[in-house]
Amino acid sequence: LVCAVRGDKPDRVVRNRRTGEEYGIELTAVYLDDRSVGDNHRMVKSQMAPLLSRDPAEIDAYLHCIARRVQEKVRKACNYDQWRDLVLAMYLNEYIDLESNELERFVRQHPAFRNIAPFVRIVFTGIDPGIVYA
Repeated sequence: LVCAVRGDKPDRVVRNRRTGEEYGIELTAVYLDDRSVGDNHRMVKSQMAPLLSRDPAEIDAYLHCIARRVQEKVRKACNYDQWRDLVLAMYLNEYIDLESNELERFVRQHPAFRNIAPFVRIVFTGIDPGIVYA
């Protein structure tokens, strides 16, 4: 895939070099709160590694932030140019030790993921391995 257009509504249009097919990509990141952007991204000076939390309350709160962001993006995308398939790319950039199986289980169970139209897929990045939800 190559980036064909950088813009807004959606953020990017990418093109498959082989087929010429285009996809609209909406980009977003999810944080627990506005302070997380700066406050939670500190390194342990002695280890120079991110601080990761396995606190169940923080994991639950973060999963619900993800669901709210999906609902928000679905509402906004209803006004986007939809002549091509739209994909929501969510960068999970909170220093919470969220495991892929926890996210998969949450996505299967939470109603926010039952109707993601006009998006045809949600791609979660920032965790190993990345997860595609269709």
